Amino acid sequence: MKFDPKSYWQKALDFWNAQDKKKKIIYVSSAGGVLLAVILGSVALSSSSANVDLYKDLPPAQVSKVLTTLQSVGINANLEDGSRVTVPKKDQAKATMQLALAGFPKVPYGYDLFKGNSSLLSSESDKKTCFCGKRTIGCKLRYVN
Repeated sequence: MKFDPKSYWQKALDFWNAQDKKKKIIYVSSAGGVLLAVILGSVALSSSSANVDLYKDLPPAQVSKVLTTLQSVGINANLEDGSRVTVPKKDQAKATMQLALAGFPKVPYGYDLFKGNSSLLSSESDKKTCFCGKRTIGCKLRYVN
């Protein structure tokens, strides 16, 4: 059995010509609605991912220092909702690295704890050693070199 596109095209034309005007309007408007929904959805998804959260719920004293640190290295950081620091998605890794080198965030555990780099078998000592500030960056840089 050979694939013949002309026969399929002819069947589609016969089907279309057999429909009355009301059904044709319904088909065209449905297809247009689906196309519009896909376009609007893709635009909404692409624009919402322009900035990503770097830190949430930071104390006010740290927020200003984090913003100053990021802006001093040329990263466009924004403050949203009073305690949420966001950066452009393309600068997320650079911002995280710069802040870790500067000792941020000043909390007992770093961001890696919640990014899947620890396990249930990690002790509190392991978490403090592996996930705190500059030591995390030092460990990672040793493995990169």
